Amino acid sequence: MSTSPSTLRVRFHSSALCAILLLSCVGASVAGPTVQEEAPLDPVQVDEASTAVATQEATGPLPLEPHQVARCPGHELTRADFEEALIWRKALAPEGRETLRGMLEVQVLAHLALERGIVATPKDVNERIALLERQIIGAGEAESITQYLEANGIEPATFREYMRLALVHEMLTRHGLKLDEDAVLTGEMQTTWLEGEIDAMGSVPGTFPYTDTPVVIVGGTVAIERDEFAEALSREIPIDEQRKLCYEMLLARKVQERVPDLTDEAVERAMDEEVERRRERAAADPTYQGVKYEDLLKAQGLSIAALRRDPAIRVSALAHLFVDRTHPGEQLLRAYLDEREFFDGLFGEGVEVYALMLNAARFANDLVPRDFEQAEAELEALKPKIENLRDFQRMVELHSEDAATREQKGLLGLVTRGALNVPETMRTAVFEILDASDEDPAGTVVGPVRLQGGVVLMALGERRPAPTWETMQIEVHRELRRRLISEALPPETIVTRFDPE
Repeated sequence: MSTSPSTLRVRFHSSALCAILLLSCVGASVAGPTVQEEAPLDPVQVDEASTAVATQEATGPLPLEPHQVARCPGHELTRADFEEALIWRKALAPEGRETLRGMLEVQVLAHLALERGIVATPKDVNERIALLERQIIGAGEAESITQYLEANGIEPATFREYMRLALVHEMLTRHGLKLDEDAVLTGEMQTTWLEGEIDAMGSVPGTFPYTDTPVVIVGGTVAIERDEFAEALSREIPIDEQRKLCYEMLLARKVQERVPDLTDEAVERAMDEEVERRRERAAADPTYQGVKYEDLLKAQGLSIAALRRDPAIRVSALAHLFVDRTHPGEQLLRAYLDEREFFDGLFGEGVEVYALMLNAARFANDLVPRDFEQAEAELEALKPKIENLRDFQRMVELHSEDAATREQKGLLGLVTRGALNVPETMRTAVFEILDASDEDPAGTVVGPVRLQGGVVLMALGERRPAPTWETMQIEVHRELRRRLISEALPPETIVTRFDPE
């Protein structure tokens, strides 16, 4: 580590270490978990289809070059490209602000220790690690500190450095508050002292996205640079999220290949239209109670400018444009008519379905104490007690053995002929009732129906008629976009630095 205050750098590694640092402070009160508000919306999600990158066995791909973060046929993603996207998506988000604060505290501690001659010796660190190990063993969390670190994915060298910083923090606080070694020192006291020191030093935030300025400068001597902030973000953001970002960045390039003659102006118009679609959806959602779209974004550390640079937004915008150009007017209707059974099966006529599930097997056993015939008999015995939907919901609460649907009073949701989330045997039984009569099916009991792991009794709710073309064309357009995305970049063709070993 450098000894020059103007170039002092300490690697900020993992927020998971915070709990260890708190435990390491003798006499410190351990803070409870922070409850983070759920994000009001996911503004950068690709809305055509899931872009989750499957974990797959590599079939002998060439290793990535040092400058590459990801690669797919015909394209590479450089470290600089990836860090740029990561900064725009995460730097001002809650996790980005938390990461920056952690970096700042670590570097200020190192600067103050050097300035004030505070040193935690190797002997001090060893003693504190030994104390922590006794605490961990006593709490039954692990048989040794080594086992504990391995279980939590923490490198021993990183852990030791943070233990040293925890001691430095404690020693600096005692020095600053003029406390004896035997005086009680709580975690809250240490936090308050450090915040006061940072405030007294004064901080100057950089100009986002920090291309020409540091992210922040404190006291004119401690600076967080953009590249080290991006590196810290990459260590803090979950691996799956970073793999997904790689996929979205490469996907945007592959989708644009499908419309190679686009001008920059056409792309900008498509981005404008995509942002406006998302604004309209947010405005129509009663959850947000009329809050301005810009304010919803700001709460998540985003902005319209950030959206326009996000690869997920670009994918959605280009996919819309592609389908608009390849299926204008009557051609979208023709796509529907060519696959009418498919589209009607997924998005056509449907009905609300409620389910009461009993576990059963071919032969009763210790894990499943009833066979199919017994389960069917139990459900048949319940049917005379059900005169309406409210009765059925009460039976679900009393008897259903499927926790997820029981919490929803049995509601599965809208079931169509081709609904992929409902077993075919259940769909067949439901639509035998619907096809037999045009009357309102609400309250009709269906079953019992055997499934692989049990027997289900169903009740029908509100019937939804087949949608008009005005509604169906929205679903057809969405399905064509989903297919484009799936074909443009199959997940198994991408290699990233975040793939499992």
